[in-house]
Amino acid sequence: MVECDVVIVGTGSLARSVCAALARGGLTLSVQVLGRSRERAQEVATIAGGCCYSGSGAVRVTASPCEMSREGLYEVLAAFQPRVVLTCSSLQSPWELHRDRTAWTETVARVGLGLTIPLQALIAFRVAQAVAAQSPATIHLNAAMPDVVNSILAGGGLPVLCGVGNAQTLAAAIATGLPTPNSGRLRLLAHHFHLRRPHRRADEALAWHGGSRLVDVAARLTPVRSCAGPRRNRIAGAMCAQLLERLLSDVPYYGNVPGPLGLPGGYPVKITDATVRLDLPSAVSFEQALALNARWSRLDGLGCVNQSRVQLCPIPGDPARALEFQSLLSFDVSDIEAVCEELVEIRTRLSGQISRRSRNGHARAASPTGAQPVELRSDTKTMPSPAMREAIASAAVGDEQSGEDPTVLELERRVASMLGHEAGLFLPSGTMCNLVAMCLHLRAGGEEVILARQSHLMRSEAGGAAVICGAMFNPIDTPSGIFDEEQLRAAIRPPDVGAPRSRVLAVEQTVNWTGGAVWPVERLRGVTGLARVADLRVHLDGARLMNAAVALDVNPAAFTALCDTATLDFTKGLGAPLGAVLTMPGRDVARAKRFKRMLGGGLRQAGLCAAACMHSLDHNIARLPTDHANAQRLARAIARVPGCSLPPHGVHTNIVLVTVPDAARFSAMLRTDGVLISQASSTEVRFVTHLDIDEESVSYVEHVLAKYNLLRTGGRGRTDRVPTARESR
Repeated sequence: MVECDVVIVGTGSLARSVCAALARGGLTLSVQVLGRSRERAQEVATIAGGCCYSGSGAVRVTASPCEMSREGLYEVLAAFQPRVVLTCSSLQSPWELHRDRTAWTETVARVGLGLTIPLQALIAFRVAQAVAAQSPATIHLNAAMPDVVNSILAGGGLPVLCGVGNAQTLAAAIATGLPTPNSGRLRLLAHHFHLRRPHRRADEALAWHGGSRLVDVAARLTPVRSCAGPRRNRIAGAMCAQLLERLLSDVPYYGNVPGPLGLPGGYPVKITDATVRLDLPSAVSFEQALALNARWSRLDGLGCVNQSRVQLCPIPGDPARALEFQSLLSFDVSDIEAVCEELVEIRTRLSGQISRRSRNGHARAASPTGAQPVELRSDTKTMPSPAMREAIASAAVGDEQSGEDPTVLELERRVASMLGHEAGLFLPSGTMCNLVAMCLHLRAGGEEVILARQSHLMRSEAGGAAVICGAMFNPIDTPSGIFDEEQLRAAIRPPDVGAPRSRVLAVEQTVNWTGGAVWPVERLRGVTGLARVADLRVHLDGARLMNAAVALDVNPAAFTALCDTATLDFTKGLGAPLGAVLTMPGRDVARAKRFKRMLGGGLRQAGLCAAACMHSLDHNIARLPTDHANAQRLARAIARVPGCSLPPHGVHTNIVLVTVPDAARFSAMLRTDGVLISQASSTEVRFVTHLDIDEESVSYVEHVLAKYNLLRTGGRGRTDRVPTARESR
């Protein structure tokens, strides 16, 4: 028998975070990491070893390969007899469901997250069997969807003390804003469901501090909800390490954990002598706490366990969607191996032909082998995430055209407040928003709109303002699409009976066709101030407004409050399938609604669409810096390719505009290697990053571009640093 304190099953981001946190702690421990890949397990151990230098303890982390079969786990636990075993592995990566777009992930989005629970549970189930058979004194902690999987383990009579993550992570986020750790005990009732913002306030997690109910839970959880899953695992890893240290030191643990005693969801607990006791607030009974978590589990599309019977559930409100998978959603715990075998076969069939990975680990593209391409043509190509689809499915709706849709009304109020205007109007697209704005500002045919020649309003909206409003365009030529007061002054026409009258100044934020260039606040303040003096109305086309705000680290109202009207489009970097809001003074709302109806923009149960937009505001703004960083990485790789050049104003946000000798040929070359880009002109192409482009995708494109570089220059090339928006101001 080999002496070992902790066995960690898995090599993902949570296992890494736990090992690193233990290594920085103050205990002397022996930790064994088990992974299906020897290399990945060794990598986790090596990283943890490096972290030991910053800690005061002596943690020895070693790695062993393990196939995660029942026999393999039996053998390992019999050999190590650890004091604690932590399951961090499953047959279904949660990140795949949000990152990949395959027939499998679309099926999960359609049926519900419950379809994946057997795959989440199987390895934890095998670990628990091995503990019961080979190491009964070992404490078992489970991190694989513990809010429901722990109930499956308990239903099978298998050992599990509690889960880690989820409720721990949410409690840590709430505790961050509390006065001091000694000011009172934090008690939290929460579920995996609460890692996303519930659509209804009544379904929010419940928290008490020092005996008093916290009323601002949603606000306290907003930062952690905007974090990507692997980053949240850093918090979960630290909280799990704290629990492990208490268990190994025989020190009582007071905290909030998922799945204690095999219960669904998360609860406040006290753990002493490897025994869990619930530590509920006095205002809540056990029955009430259990009922709340059972409800949240249903809303999460998961389900429940009744003794040994597992009853998973489809997306709430539409059980017919799951009819074809009924035998996989309702089964006895003892049948989990057979259920997983069938699910793996289905998953392989649905996703095997469009796998994101090639043999070298990079994302692959459409080719005779049928792999999925890296989609860089536009940020409008994103697909709704499962969480967004859930928000759509549960949206409160009404007749929008009659002003009776509550979700639309809430979205309009929220966006108007965010942009510093009195009112908002929900419309199907940013193009319609721009056209309604022109209808508001232009009073008669022959009036003129001053704008950049490269602006979307002039170049890509089918001349709608000219056709509907009789507008004339007076374009200003500038490489970046951003002009100054002198250029605007030269464009404003003096009164002349024979000339069009300058009436509207239109600016675009960011400027799409020049590579996402950002209007600096002071530059915009200067031109809008001059426009006021000249009695011009000002409209801001905010197609990628939030990208600009994030790039300059300012409130979006810093731009929009300078304008009479503004558009916020949700279908670009924010990732919604459709929808935009036009904001304006309250006096213009009635006319704007009439123009909306005139243009065919009146809607019915539009809350389904508005819910997606609300979800994007809650979850997709904080992640925009990732898109910008990915664009910078692509720009640096492109700069090293001979024959490619970047615009002199640099790469500001998520669009990389590239000048090439032959855009069609360059696009075709990349398409052959599975990278899709768009042609902006015969000599310009665009790479656009977005929420469906992850680090793996960027690494693959870098790999492809480096190949072109090697073919043409033997590996030599420029490594120029690309200026960002803040540096270009």
